[in-house]
Amino acid sequence: MLDTEQAGAYLGVAGATLRDWKCQRIGPPFVQLSARVVRYRRSDLEQFIASRRVVPKVRSIGRFAHAPVHAAKKPVSLL
Repeated sequence: MLDTEQAGAYLGVAGATLRDWKCQRIGPPFVQLSARVVRYRRSDLEQFIASRRVVPKVRSIGRFAHAPVHAAKKPVSLL
C-alpha cells in the first residue's frame, strides 16, 4: 500500500491535492488505518485512473463545426 505522497506521485498530482480529494470524497478509494494514517491500494489507484479515461468522439465534419461561419463584412468607407 502507498502513503499519500507516494499515491500522489503515482497519479501525477501533489499529495496535497490527494488530501483535498479525500476530504471532498472525489478521489480514489483509501484505507483509513488510524485517525492520521491513510493508505492507498495500487489496484484502487489503477481503477481510479481507468475510470477517468475519456474517449473523444470523432467528428465527420470540420474541426470547428460547432462555430457558426459569419459572412465577412464589407469595409466601411470613411469618405
